Amino acid sequence: MPELVFVAGCNAAGKSTFIRTRLNELESFEILMTDVYKARTKDLAKQAIDNGKDILIETVFNDASFKDLADYAKKAGYQTSLVVLFLDSLQQSITRVALRGMQQSGITISGSNIKINFYESFKNIANFFFYFDRSDFVYTGEGEVNQLIMSFHNNELINYHSSNLTYPQNFAKYGFNNERLDPDTYGIVIENKDFTRDQSNNDRPSAKFNL
Repeated sequence: MPELVFVAGCNAAGKSTFIRTRLNELESFEILMTDVYKARTKDLAKQAIDNGKDILIETVFNDASFKDLADYAKKAGYQTSLVVLFLDSLQQSITRVALRGMQQSGITISGSNIKINFYESFKNIANFFFYFDRSDFVYTGEGEVNQLIMSFHNNELINYHSSNLTYPQNFAKYGFNNERLDPDTYGIVIENKDFTRDQSNNDRPSAKFNL
């Protein structure tokens, strides 16, 4: 079964690094970066889907219409995955963008655009994560160490790992208020309880990467 993978997150969440360190696993994938292809990304993705290719899209997910690619791929028989790389605050994103600018000649992003991207990315991910067969939410704000915080099969919570982070709490509140999360899932995240669902259901897709 061909695969469509979104690697999504705010500016400087570590998307490019995440992909670059997994190139061996992605040998069969056509990799589309929205920073490079911009408005052409969706058309190129649809062409790749029409040709049955494995596809990875790196995106801030600040454009809600990207969700339509998940539907398009599913109708073509694809398995779809969303890997959300998140930071816990807007300030983390601003600080990392500034640091990246000093360390390398990266893309210059204004403070206002960082803010817009941070909140639009959060909103679109919270609204549309369940369009994907599997979603994994990974915190990337602690140096070189990634922390898998929660995973979903469509909108069914598979696992949740308690933390002191505010992003999962905000995600749960937004998702519940907008009818994206059920009361049980909302309660688990808000109460910050470790949770693992019975894994006997073999229909649930496994994580695409070693997260």
